[in-house]
Amino acid sequence: MRFAPPLVEGCFQRRYQRFFADVELADGTVVVAHVPNTGAMLGAMRPGCPCRLSRHDEPRRRLRWTLEMLRPGRVWVGVNTAAANGLVREAFTSGRVASWQGYDRIEAEVASGPGTRFDFVMWQSRPGLRTRAEVRAAALAGVGGLLWVEVKNVSLVDQGAALFPDAPSARAAKHARELAAQVQAGQTAEVVFTVQRADARCWRPADAIDPAYGQALRRAVAAGVRLSAYRCRVERQGLWLTAAPLPVELALPQPC
Repeated sequence: MRFAPPLVEGCFQRRYQRFFADVELADGTVVVAHVPNTGAMLGAMRPGCPCRLSRHDEPRRRLRWTLEMLRPGRVWVGVNTAAANGLVREAFTSGRVASWQGYDRIEAEVASGPGTRFDFVMWQSRPGLRTRAEVRAAALAGVGGLLWVEVKNVSLVDQGAALFPDAPSARAAKHARELAAQVQAGQTAEVVFTVQRADARCWRPADAIDPAYGQALRRAVAAGVRLSAYRCRVERQGLWLTAAPLPVELALPQPC
């Protein structure tokens, strides 16, 4: 996923009202940037740290700048959660992820039933199951061969472990339960964690931050939901999902 034009360097000052950040550019100008991340961004935000912004000159946009990356330590951290789905689609299209190579079709934002929508559905095309409308009908009818995918962005790493979520998320727990229901209906389901930084050695649920999510996710895994996590190359020119998955660790932390 390449940035065009290239990102602009800046110095992160502060975040406020959740979606706004003050950033000082190289010429000393302070601009207000959109923060495309509803999470706490723990371990990524540090006043005075280098950052990178994308610039958008569309007249309808309220803010011209968008915060894309922060460097609170030795590695750059991608903080735009909207990039996660694009990274997954690009990895699917390029055939980079081995476990998805059995599928040749992908659709985004597909409803699996009333009030339930997932980031992607993947499938191997065959007669009667080619178009998006046919996929929706097949899902409601319980036809097998569909992989429902929910994508989660990760920016928090602690002692080499990528952690999700970085703030309590009832919505993420709901997604885990809904994916488990798809498996129980004869489908296949997967949660994909895109870790937008290069220093993660494994992935774990952030039980200390949101124990309810950890419980919901482990129940989903017990029901047959697959988990996968991938590091990203985070560069000024763009973001790329690495081909090799990170180890996923689900064992509950032991009390001291």
